[in-house]
Amino acid sequence: MAAMKYIDNSVQKFQDLKRIIAGGFNITKSVAEDIEETEEGKETIKELREIMLQYAKMEQEIKQYSEAAQHAKEKFQNEFSMEKDTVPSLQKLFEDSIKEVNEKSSEDDINKHKEVTNFMETVWSQHYGQNDDGENHEENSDDEILQMTQVIDEAQKYICPITKTELVDPVKSKKCNHTYSRKAIESLIMQRKQKARCPIPGCVHTLTIEDIESNNVVAFEMRKRKKK
Repeated sequence: MAAMKYIDNSVQKFQDLKRIIAGGFNITKSVAEDIEETEEGKETIKELREIMLQYAKMEQEIKQYSEAAQHAKEKFQNEFSMEKDTVPSLQKLFEDSIKEVNEKSSEDDINKHKEVTNFMETVWSQHYGQNDDGENHEENSDDEILQMTQVIDEAQKYICPITKTELVDPVKSKKCNHTYSRKAIESLIMQRKQKARCPIPGCVHTLTIEDIESNNVVAFEMRKRKKK
């Protein structure tokens, strides 16, 4: 049917737009990293944060539209196959689906977008701290306090404890906050049957793939060092 084809084409165009938005995220972050150390950088960072939030909102709306379109198509096909006397209204099904999807989303989803949180952890925190009021209210675990009191050689900070070379795509453990190259720690975990002890001497934590997350702060610091 023509209406179904129209929805498919629209969804495809929105996927193309999603790729453009991804490029926008990257450009905005790059600009922010270039200017964040300048005198006027602090105020500009606020404006760039708003741009990041706008991109996140656009991406959320694209996701909502795509999900609603898919749900509407599935409902239409199910009702149409029941051989009723009347053809179901695809437009009505879509409107109901988009309303249902919208009710499940919130402004908090935008603030928690991975690109926004990355921006907040790196560029934003350089000037305002990790929260909007400039303060970091998170309590430090015993491991984090111990880590902060240790004197770490600057060069060693960016060396993977597994490969003994510079970090590549740095990730950290959610349990102990130690940092590794992504492929190195993932390979170690896979080799040890999905569980491996943290390779840092003295650390007692056992890690799985689920315990690993991107270390946005270290990745940001490494990009800054390379630009100098």
